[in-house]
Amino acid sequence: MLDAIARALQLDDTERTHLFDLARAADGIPLSSRPRRRPAKKAASRPTLQWTLEAITGGVAFVRNPRQDLLATNALGRAFYAPVIGDGGLTPNLARFQFLDPASREFYPDWDLFAQMCVSIMRAEAGRDPHDRALQDLVGELSTRSDTFRTLWGAHDVRTHGAGTKRFHHPVVGELALPTRSSPSPPNRASS
Repeated sequence: MLDAIARALQLDDTERTHLFDLARAADGIPLSSRPRRRPAKKAASRPTLQWTLEAITGGVAFVRNPRQDLLATNALGRAFYAPVIGDGGLTPNLARFQFLDPASREFYPDWDLFAQMCVSIMRAEAGRDPHDRALQDLVGELSTRSDTFRTLWGAHDVRTHGAGTKRFHHPVVGELALPTRSSPSPPNRASS
């Protein structure tokens, strides 16, 4: 039946996947009957992951989780995302940077496009795991602190991160247009 609905609505692959994720989440099993999840522990970068990222020397590479936390980067990733990473005190978060840090408007010349992509990727992640408390908390925080986030979240757009070219303005290097691609495998997303 969901396939017929997806065809009738002419949903693309991402929207169709989101529909199926939502249906799985709304399967009628009360929350109290679902298996308990282990509480998420602070993400630690495994040495093998870091070694793999460091082996990528010709481009920016990073791993993020569904909440847009940057979990690990290669050397070029640390240099490139220096405005996002900051002083290194907290786990850098792409969504918080996008919507709460005024520096993001300079870093992303196509800020509106990046804002839409960020929210629609988060919306797809929320459909995959609607019980992710940390993601719910992040959405709540951004909704109360950013009118733009709240408006975009309310649009219910979903998107996966694919290939293309993105423009950036790095404070040291200047204007950059970088090819991007990603791996869609949950729970962490690798991009380069």
